[in-house]
Amino acid sequence: YGERQGGTAIVHAGKYAETLGLANIEFDQAGKLLSLTGNNFFMLGDELTITSATDETVPRQVEKRLSEQLRLHPGILNSEQDDALEHIIQTQYRPALDALESQVLGQIPRDFVHTRLPSRHHPHGSEIAPWISRSMYKMAKKQLPELDFSLHNAGGVRQSLPKGQITMADVLGRILPFELPLVAYQIKGRHLFEVLENCINAATNNGATGTGAGSFPYPYGIRYFYDGTQALGQRITKIELHKQGHWQDISADEHYTGVSTAYTASGKEGYHGLLNALWFKPLPKTTLPEAFVDFMGNHGHLLTETLTPNVYYIRHIHKG
Repeated sequence: YGERQGGTAIVHAGKYAETLGLANIEFDQAGKLLSLTGNNFFMLGDELTITSATDETVPRQVEKRLSEQLRLHPGILNSEQDDALEHIIQTQYRPALDALESQVLGQIPRDFVHTRLPSRHHPHGSEIAPWISRSMYKMAKKQLPELDFSLHNAGGVRQSLPKGQITMADVLGRILPFELPLVAYQIKGRHLFEVLENCINAATNNGATGTGAGSFPYPYGIRYFYDGTQALGQRITKIELHKQGHWQDISADEHYTGVSTAYTASGKEGYHGLLNALWFKPLPKTTLPEAFVDFMGNHGHLLTETLTPNVYYIRHIHKG
């Protein structure tokens, strides 16, 4: 859709490439908005399947009438190909994508399900996000031997990881499409309690204005216990640090060294508590997808192990 607010054009094409947004925006020489027109378009193939909610056979004449009506809708684009644009795609873009598809990183031993929030079937949440956090930890540890933990948000992982061969295209184009730099920081334990609760509250709309389930946190090197039935400010009941082979409680007044992406380290999506860090240190030439690619190359065999859960979650109870 498109809206005009205070002389500003605001456009949005939905999510997950379900629609194609096309807008015509006209400005005068001073940059003032003159007009805004456009639409979100669904793209249809040549063949349509029309079914009945009651599983009854749809009469042919009804199928034909509905198909014609749908194709006349102003928000529909059909399957006509632009030959000039197709030539550009095939000559300037497709070879690079094909090269990524042929660059095999390793084998995934089983399906790793990505769900942003814990659920009945996945009480500790995502099965792949903790491995992404572990890859961040492994990469950052090379530059910062004193590193204690890594912390990543669920929305930074885009889909599940199926069993079988994994390629560079899978990582860069499907699982981790955001080339986010990694940033190290040192933060007090009390602020880590605040960060974890705030982003979980935001992810679950539990007494906080939600930012979406993508803010849910997945760490490595620490594990946390969240009880959403407790009062605000008291829902992270414990955070433990894995050190010298043992789990130990973190101290509110101790400083701990962590690594996150530049996105969450800047305080977005409920992670504003990270801005209380004593210092920040960008890790040169180290991005999120690079960390996972490096992990697959050097530690991919670890995926056969069962990763100890780092998320212990009791959901909040809706009243009324």
